[in-house]
Amino acid sequence: YFNVVNSWIIFYMSQSFQFPVPWEKCPLTMNSSGFDPECERTTPSIYFWYQQALKASDRIEDGGSPVYSLVLPFFLCWCLVGAFMINGLKSTGKVIYVLVLLPCFIIVGFFIRTLLLEGAKFGLQQLVVAKQRQGFTVLARTVLVF
Repeated sequence: YFNVVNSWIIFYMSQSFQFPVPWEKCPLTMNSSGFDPECERTTPSIYFWYQQALKASDRIEDGGSPVYSLVLPFFLCWCLVGAFMINGLKSTGKVIYVLVLLPCFIIVGFFIRTLLLEGAKFGLQQLVVAKQRQGFTVLARTVLVF
């Protein structure tokens, strides 16, 4: 299961190198000038994740078809696991430095990039400022209790 999540991460990261990123706007419908109606009901990022990355089926009873775009990232994850197991514990300590520090550097890089975007002030304000009214709902109270 952990390798499946890692393959999603690798796939998402590989898609982020495109310009413009695929989740920036809704895709056009085939042989039409209009956008995909399912994408118009949600946001382009949610549409990208469920319909293009995961190729999620409409119902949970339907297994759906294999997602061939995730085969290469999944294979890469298993190759990394195999390489770590072959090398043993001697080199694992050195690898941990990379695996721990690299995400920290990536997050700092994304944060700096976010600060340089237009409207960054409003996005950070939305993230940091607490919404008092939502804390008093019954649903929020049940989450706190249970």
